[in-house]
Amino acid sequence: MYNPNPYQLGIDVIKDKISSCRIWAKSTHNTQPTQQKRREKITEKIGKELQNAEELKDGPLSFSSPFPHGKQGEKTNNVIISRIEEDGISFVHASDIQLLDAKTIELILDWKTDIVLASGPPLYHYSSVSFQKQRENVWQNALNLSDNVNTLMIADTPLFM
Repeated sequence: MYNPNPYQLGIDVIKDKISSCRIWAKSTHNTQPTQQKRREKITEKIGKELQNAEELKDGPLSFSSPFPHGKQGEKTNNVIISRIEEDGISFVHASDIQLLDAKTIELILDWKTDIVLASGPPLYHYSSVSFQKQRENVWQNALNLSDNVNTLMIADTPLFM
């Protein structure tokens, strides 16, 4: 992050170490102004352009098209899902998908994924009426993933699910 909180890694800490690295990022097309500004600030701090990741395949790395940060159809930010495959084993990092969108889960399964690291939903944001519906949706999507991948890790999910 260009302006990290105490729990985030700041770009100033690593900018010299990553000067020769290839860096992929979500494009600014159809993104919120805060995301556009974040990309601009990171580009400025590291002194080089970031390569757009959407639908890119580069050796063992693959990136998805944008998927909703939450549920399809809701006004939301988009996220990019990344996949790396080596020696016939594939790992998918699905940060901020919240397990709310079935099409996002379908992509992960279509990629013949072995290991998934996904972010669960902040269900504490939902009112009591919508909470139960969202909870059931998330539960079904999590079960679908867990039934079809070897290892599923879900971060950020409240214990009361």
